[in-house]
Amino acid sequence: MKPSLPNTGSAPRHYTRQLKWAVAVLVVAGGSVLIWRTTASPHHTSGVTQFPLVSVSRAQFGHLTAFSPQSLTMTPTQNVTVSPLVSGTISKILVSSGQVVSAGQPLAVLSNPALTSAVSQAEANVSMMQAKVSAAQSTGSTANGASQLSNNAQSQITLAEREMASVSSSGSYSAMTVAEDQKFLTIVQSPSGPYLEAISQAQSALQKAQSQVQQAQTSGSPSAITAAQEMLAFDQQELNSAQALDKTVVTFAQRNLATAQAAQSQAMQYAQQNLAAAKTTATDLNQLTASSMAPSSSTLTSLQQQLQAADSALSAAQTAVQDLTVKAPVAGTVSGIEGVSGQGSSPAAPIMSITSTSSNLVMTLPETLSQNLHSGQSITIETPQGAKTVQVQSNVPMPNTSSLYQVSLNAPASLTPGQSVTAEVPVQSARGTIIPASALIPQIGNKALVETVNHGFLHTLVLHIVLQNSRQAIVSSLSPNTEVVSPANTELANGARVRTLGQG
Repeated sequence: MKPSLPNTGSAPRHYTRQLKWAVAVLVVAGGSVLIWRTTASPHHTSGVTQFPLVSVSRAQFGHLTAFSPQSLTMTPTQNVTVSPLVSGTISKILVSSGQVVSAGQPLAVLSNPALTSAVSQAEANVSMMQAKVSAAQSTGSTANGASQLSNNAQSQITLAEREMASVSSSGSYSAMTVAEDQKFLTIVQSPSGPYLEAISQAQSALQKAQSQVQQAQTSGSPSAITAAQEMLAFDQQELNSAQALDKTVVTFAQRNLATAQAAQSQAMQYAQQNLAAAKTTATDLNQLTASSMAPSSSTLTSLQQQLQAADSALSAAQTAVQDLTVKAPVAGTVSGIEGVSGQGSSPAAPIMSITSTSSNLVMTLPETLSQNLHSGQSITIETPQGAKTVQVQSNVPMPNTSSLYQVSLNAPASLTPGQSVTAEVPVQSARGTIIPASALIPQIGNKALVETVNHGFLHTLVLHIVLQNSRQAIVSSLSPNTEVVSPANTELANGARVRTLGQG
């Protein structure tokens, strides 16, 4: 006998509805589990963990320059006065009046022994500071390295003392130059000197001629009166010429003496600074040797800053020596020459003028910025046609002001008179650990967060920004070759595991 089946047709309708809802719940739950298994762990694929991928760059030790955008206007330059950028004695004029010259062409050469001596001393200072930094960075050999450097420092003191004695000696070049110029000035100002004696003779002749005119007028002879008056006019002209010549010679002698005295003072100042620097270096190294310990991070930073200062001093000294060669700021024709060989000159004393045949870019800068530019230096300008590299043609003080300088640059052919562009003027330079600017997460003040990667783990550091431009930055307390996340990724937590891309 077959078992009887339930009569589904007579089952209550609410049981059927409950069954449908139960099936729907199971389907939704199963789909959710599937979706969770698929999406809840995006870093797991086939059992292999996939950590977030970040782009990194390696920090490097080097030199960085910051820039300040400045506006320039292209304007036709008609007549340009040429002055040396440093003081010195004119050794040779290399061009003649009416000669066509090109921009950057040497026009004259000056001499200044104090400047050439400063380069040698600055090179010695840089070498010493480089050795000090290297010794401080050498783990386990700091004391020995400092001891050797201490001996070198003592040698530098001896050298500086000899330089001081040489500069102070009456037989030094600068002292002899001052003595000769003083002697010459004394001669030209002496009553028995050739120029004042010529004036005295001319005055005597003039008095005699005046007496002859009076005698002729007394005699009443027209011819005698005419002859006496002609002689009087001639003697007056001779007196005027003698007085003018005396004034010119005295001015020339005074200028040469002032230039020689300034050079002597500058040489003495350099010698004093070099001696003080050598003594300071010796003291520092003696202390480092006595400690027999590796220097602290602050000591190393101080040494690196001193190296940076020595580098800057060397660069400035080398630039000053280069500036002893006066170059044409623009292309054109030499329209006049005021300077002569043997004459003292300075940035305030033009030595010649040039009638320009081209247009220049001109900008006005404060002295704090203009001192970072020199003739022949290349800088970048932003034009409607893109970035262009141009050269500084001249950098001279503006008339009637002591704080503003006019800087001229050669203009690209694509620019027209009156058009304005922007130049990147160097503001500050420094040496240190360089990272991309995109790696910085700015904080209050000169601080920034920097994400580093070490053995696959991300670490966030708070660092001090020493110097920054639009592309790179120097930061403190970061070792070269450290991997930094660039661009920075603010979504990752400190200590997160990451993968790296683009190491370099």
